[in-house]
Amino acid sequence: MHLPIKTDLPSNLKELILLAWKKRWTPLEWDLMSREVLEAQNIPRIDAAKALLKHAFIGMVPNQLIFSYFSHDVASKLLSPCEAVESIVEFEQFQKTNCILALLEVIKSIKLCSSRIDLTIDNPIRIASCHFRLLYWYSGVLSDCCAKLADLKSSQVHASILEETLARAKKIIYSPFERSLLILSLVHTMSFYSELSLRLRELDTLFRHFVKSGVPSITPEIKEALSSFLSELSNAVARLELPKLETADSSPMKFQTYGSIYGAIAVEALLRPESDGKKLIKQLVFLKRLKGLTMSELYCEILRGSYLGLESSSKENTKWDAFFFVRLPMLIGILHQIRSSEGPEYQATSNDLVEAVEHLLHQAIQLITVCDTKWQCNTLELLMSEIGKKTGLLSDDLIQLLINKKNGLSSGVVRPSNRENITHVLLSMGFADSLLRSLDEETKRQEVILDVLTKMLPSYNTLEIVCTAVAAGGRLPQFTTRFIRLNEMACLPGPEASRSGLARANLFDISFLMLCYIMQNYGMHLVLQGECINSFFCDWAQEHLVSRSTSDEDSIGSYLDQVLTQYLGNDVDPRSAQIRWPDQCVQVVCVMKEILVAWSTDVISENDAIAYTRMLRKYMMSLAVCAAVYLANRYQTWPEPQRSRAFILLECLGSPPIPEELALADKKERLILMSVVINNIINEVKPKEVHHNASTVTQSLGTFKPLEKIFRSCWSDAVSIGYVDQLSIARFDSLLSTAGPIWYTTEVFKACVNETHCLDSQRALEVAFSAISLSSVPCCIALASKVVPDILSSRAEAWSIMEQLAGPSGEHAVSLIISLLSLGLELETEADDPIRDTKGKRFLVDTLEVKSRKYLRNGDSRHPFTMYSVKSAVKEMYSVMLDVVKERKILPRTLLIGKFLSALVVSGMQHLIDLIPAELVDSLVLILPHMIPASRIVRLYDSHSPEGRERACLTLCRQKTAASLKFSVSEEAAQNFEVSVPQKVD
Repeated sequence: MHLPIKTDLPSNLKELILLAWKKRWTPLEWDLMSREVLEAQNIPRIDAAKALLKHAFIGMVPNQLIFSYFSHDVASKLLSPCEAVESIVEFEQFQKTNCILALLEVIKSIKLCSSRIDLTIDNPIRIASCHFRLLYWYSGVLSDCCAKLADLKSSQVHASILEETLARAKKIIYSPFERSLLILSLVHTMSFYSELSLRLRELDTLFRHFVKSGVPSITPEIKEALSSFLSELSNAVARLELPKLETADSSPMKFQTYGSIYGAIAVEALLRPESDGKKLIKQLVFLKRLKGLTMSELYCEILRGSYLGLESSSKENTKWDAFFFVRLPMLIGILHQIRSSEGPEYQATSNDLVEAVEHLLHQAIQLITVCDTKWQCNTLELLMSEIGKKTGLLSDDLIQLLINKKNGLSSGVVRPSNRENITHVLLSMGFADSLLRSLDEETKRQEVILDVLTKMLPSYNTLEIVCTAVAAGGRLPQFTTRFIRLNEMACLPGPEASRSGLARANLFDISFLMLCYIMQNYGMHLVLQGECINSFFCDWAQEHLVSRSTSDEDSIGSYLDQVLTQYLGNDVDPRSAQIRWPDQCVQVVCVMKEILVAWSTDVISENDAIAYTRMLRKYMMSLAVCAAVYLANRYQTWPEPQRSRAFILLECLGSPPIPEELALADKKERLILMSVVINNIINEVKPKEVHHNASTVTQSLGTFKPLEKIFRSCWSDAVSIGYVDQLSIARFDSLLSTAGPIWYTTEVFKACVNETHCLDSQRALEVAFSAISLSSVPCCIALASKVVPDILSSRAEAWSIMEQLAGPSGEHAVSLIISLLSLGLELETEADDPIRDTKGKRFLVDTLEVKSRKYLRNGDSRHPFTMYSVKSAVKEMYSVMLDVVKERKILPRTLLIGKFLSALVVSGMQHLIDLIPAELVDSLVLILPHMIPASRIVRLYDSHSPEGRERACLTLCRQKTAASLKFSVSEEAAQNFEVSVPQKVD
């Protein structure tokens, strides 16, 4: 059949519709005849649909024939679902009740998201917009029904329309899928927000009038449903936010205890006493957010953890003492500044701190009393006084009020006065201040400086207390720089060399020993960076302690006999005025080599070699340290019996001073300090086994026990008390230093997963978090780049824990992974040195080389500290997850990935969410459509960007499509069977 075509498009459509009505075409005839006109004139099918509705609804009753053409186009998919909805919602003559009823029947057959949708026509954003348009249209229908019912009092037609429309609208609001699309459409098109808000205000007004009028044909259930619908929709539009999650707990780690806070404090106090505290602050703020703590609760847990550490420490180990009285007030001040930055209402208030102290007094008064008795001072009053001085948060009246409350709670207990038994650390702070001033002022008068330093070394303990106090105060880099300058000044003879030769020698000796002591106890990074990087001591440390080079050992062969006479002569004092001490540090290595060669060739006996070696420390202890470093370095490469001989001489250099040496007043303190330094070197070369009664943190393990057995013992002890104490930190640190971060992180992860008892599993999360805090960034890199990929890749060593991961323990594993990786991303900055973070206190061996060897021992040639950052490691972990999901098999590891993504959304760790590849989520919802709720899928994308919103809508539609296939496998079945997903999903 041929129809004359005119150029006026509306008249063509009109003529076509009129002709169909006159000829009484069937819907099939309409389909055939309309295609020719629409294709010839290039008229969109949606325009024809709108024209059909316009002609069908001219009167109060729809034209059934013309409306049947529209229904046929919808049913035969000539109109896409979105085109059908867009045509329907343009009809807003709500007073035409029969027309509305007809449209509601058509809407029933429309499925906006199904497996047959062509996403090239109905793109995901268009589908989301259609959900909004439908809701907006439903609101108009409800408004009209409320108005009519209020006027007519009774109308069964309007009551049925109201009930059916309300049911449709509630589905959009309460269905997670449709609600998520609705919110995305509101965010995508801001004009929708104002339109819907206006319609809601109109509907709310009509609803109130409708309720007051008392319509008898409307049941109370419908009224209540309409009221709750209005309330829910108004709240969603008013907030203009993504739908709330199903769980009220947004923390990925559901802790009942706070052992991880104590662990973070203990690691800072014992392993990083010289740090500036920035990492600890980040970690505490992270834990506050992770656990949902208020500021007063965080203060309380910090104070409790500090008291636990103070109670467990000894008076010989002053690190906890320094942290408690020096670092803790500074820490609270910084946290208060962060709190104040949240808003003006938090400025200059001490309520949080006062509440924390009061809460601590009610919970831990016995712990405070034990610390008071042990340290013979009023620890709380001293601490509050220091906080008041350094932060201004506590006035004298508040301090007195808190002390009175403490006295009331601890009645009958002897409370010593804090002024009579003030701690050594606080006393050392004043001495450290005067020492720094003296080093700044007396830059040329060597005798004066030497006199100040000799006051600092009446015993080894005094030096330790002073360094601990300076480190806790954050001034150890400044302190180290002063001593490097002092050592540099004493290296070469000056214009007054004839008068100050002995003083210069002693000054060089003391400064050299103190710098070695600082490097051993606080890390080489304090010396190998900064403004004095080109000094002699920095060069010597870089060459002999890091690179382990002895390249200059043969450079003085022409006058070797003279050097031997100088060092081994009985009555020769080498401390002459013109001597150059950097040259002596090189020459003493040659002397040490000659002694070894003579002993090896039987020129001298073992007793002679020991006697000659002891003579090297007769005048200058620093030269003995240089010789010890040479022996330790060569010990790493020499075969037997040279190794044994080198170790005997090394022990000789580090042996305690004999009475004849101690009788010399000007060398006694230096001999003691030299013995400490050399014995630390010996412990690096041949470590001693860690004893259970150790009170200090060791650097490495020396034992024949299997490392797994040692770790299990450490782990069980820590889990039994719920946190890592001082001994546990020492043992965990030794294991980490010995075995490397990959082995260590793997063992921590396995141990945490294997804890199945509820209470133990909670404690295990705390202990695991604290154990990883020993070296957060490298352990997080190992977790993301090695441990998790091994589990997901089903490697042989990982299958032993897959059974636990498939069960309830998988939730704990997921929580631990999310929390640790989030912490690693927060702590990682461009300026961070992961090697120093791993073990900045290594004194002898090349740290980078040692970590490389440890990584290779784990069976992988990649080096995590040079190839990865935490961010890149997380990206690699996601790529492994994507490879697993692309296999289209429902396995325990696939469920583990689903649990991980779902828990990640709940955690709100946006920096981890932002790294997720979109393809991972798309692939997972096709396999496990019910694993991640729709509301959580939305949060996996950036809803503030057009690309993110489109991606979120696309994933939601794919999830709905996969769910509509009616293919699902229970988690129990997936744990025991390998199920392949049909390819029809695509």
